[in-house]
Amino acid sequence: MSTTNQVYSTTLAYIDNSSATSDNIDAANISVSATNSATITATAAAVSLAVGLAPTGVGLAVSVGASVSSNDIHNKVEAKVIGIRGADVQIHSESLAVLARDTSIIEATLVGVSVSGSGGSVAGLSLSIAAAEGINNVANQVLAHIENIAVETVNGGVSVKAEQNSTITLSAEAASVSIGVGGTLGVGLAGAGVLGKNDVNNITKAYVDDASLIIKPRAEYSVTDDTKQLNQGDLVELSDGVYRYNGVNMDLRPDYAFDGYAYDSNGYAIGTTPLTSVATGDKVRFAAGTYSYQGAGVTLAAAITAFDNGNYAGWTQLDDYIDLAALPYTLVHNISEYGTQDIDVLASSTAKIDSTVGAAAAAAAGGAVGAAAAMGVTLAENNIGKSSNDGHLTHAYINNSSLLSLNDIKVDAQSISTIDSTVYGASVAMSGGLAAASGAGVGITLTNKIYGATKAYVNSTDMLAVNKINI
Repeated sequence: MSTTNQVYSTTLAYIDNSSATSDNIDAANISVSATNSATITATAAAVSLAVGLAPTGVGLAVSVGASVSSNDIHNKVEAKVIGIRGADVQIHSESLAVLARDTSIIEATLVGVSVSGSGGSVAGLSLSIAAAEGINNVANQVLAHIENIAVETVNGGVSVKAEQNSTITLSAEAASVSIGVGGTLGVGLAGAGVLGKNDVNNITKAYVDDASLIIKPRAEYSVTDDTKQLNQGDLVELSDGVYRYNGVNMDLRPDYAFDGYAYDSNGYAIGTTPLTSVATGDKVRFAAGTYSYQGAGVTLAAAITAFDNGNYAGWTQLDDYIDLAALPYTLVHNISEYGTQDIDVLASSTAKIDSTVGAAAAAAAGGAVGAAAAMGVTLAENNIGKSSNDGHLTHAYINNSSLLSLNDIKVDAQSISTIDSTVYGASVAMSGGLAAASGAGVGITLTNKIYGATKAYVNSTDMLAVNKINI
């Protein structure tokens, strides 16, 4: 019994603005996603039975049962945004997400069973062979990248993610039984062999190359601004969202040099010539706050002395700032609608091999002369990556680019590789007669190897993050 299963596919999602005639893109949330899932489920079973009977002569029985399965998955999954090197901003959006993801699963079950029995008045000769072979291979490329383009986002951030998950589960078992009985000679020979070979060799990359990624504020002003002019129609970010201001033009904070505040914190006029008196309506900045003088004109020294002595008659305290939350607004976006305003470049790869292979052989013979022999052989090889320099790469990087994030910048590569392997072999031989000989043997070979290169790095790149940079 033999099965061969192959999956070869290419999944591609992209924005290509690399042509000189390409238009700029203005959109809300932009998502470029390439997702692929491939599953092979293979079951191969072979059962063989032979019986030879000779009441007056020689009985002969030969039985062979073998199952073979070969399974391959080779996928390329790519999501990309590319543009023109050195061009102005080509993408304006609220957020940009580039995602490439692949899930590949191979499940193979193989069984080989062989039984033979013979009997004769003179001789009984019996031979039984059982074999199982499972070969499984996963070799994928998963790529997510932004190249040669300038991107500006407002409400959310920019994420570039490549994710890969590959699993191979193999169960391969073979059993052989041989019985030979003869009046003069009985011979029973049994052999069982299993080969299980599993390979995972993937490439997973998330990267930004020769690009500009800038995250702009969600609004012209935030609650912490203190020097700008607030105009009708401007957007202001408060704690729960972004609002559009509906009132008249105004300063967000007092400007003592230009807004009628005649004195500095020492009670002197702003300028080169100190004043000597305070008139009704003058505003003075003290350490305790800003006050407007409403009393009769007095000397500046007398006014300050009275104030310092706790005599606040004639002074009206003013706000030092404008309470943005108290102004007339219309809600534009609730804060829950926004992303994190991070820039993330993330590559993750998970590879798992779960293999169980085993062989068992039993032989029995009886006669005046009895001979029995049994052999069980199990070979298992499991590899994740071919060598330290070849295959199973997981890379996240930024090269020759410029990044500005209003929160975090994160570059992270993670690879998790697991091999669970169980092998067994068993053989039994029995013979009986005036002359009897029996022999049994078991051979087991197990090889498990994990290679890989996991890297996260930044090269020749200018980065600025308001919060943290994690690599």
